[in-house]
Amino acid sequence: MSSNNNEMTGIGMGLALVGGALFFAGLVIFAVFTFLACIITVWSLLAWNKPVGIGQWVCEPYEARAFIGGGVGGIIVIPIFVVFCEALLGFQVEQKYWPYIFIASYDIGAFGLVSIVSESQTEAANQGLTLPSAATSRSHELPPPSNTFDYASWDDEEELGK
Repeated sequence: MSSNNNEMTGIGMGLALVGGALFFAGLVIFAVFTFLACIITVWSLLAWNKPVGIGQWVCEPYEARAFIGGGVGGIIVIPIFVVFCEALLGFQVEQKYWPYIFIASYDIGAFGLVSIVSESQTEAANQGLTLPSAATSRSHELPPPSNTFDYASWDDEEELGK
């Protein structure tokens, strides 16, 4: 048995517990985002050509294409970055982790692009600009015609002095 009972042992155990809790929290966040990405991907596939609403939320075709496009872009870019880091830093990612890398890449790409698009819409709204949205793309009603046009009321003969 070790006679080295100092306070560093307790600190080490505390850090191990904190590290384990953070790892578990990361797994839960990964699972939740992956589940949401699956649901929103199916919704986006249904809304690919025409708007589809669930309750108060409406998914427009441009939003659906942006979500899926962001996910596919993430699947392409992030694994290439991982391979680049492997070559640059000299470490090897085990083969059993690649499916998780691809799933996380889809999540990061899809939700990342959605957050960028929503942020740009918020900035545009603050500046008074209008971007396509559900409210503007559905209003196909024309304003009622106004018949207030009248011809000029002056007399040309008076003007010429006749």
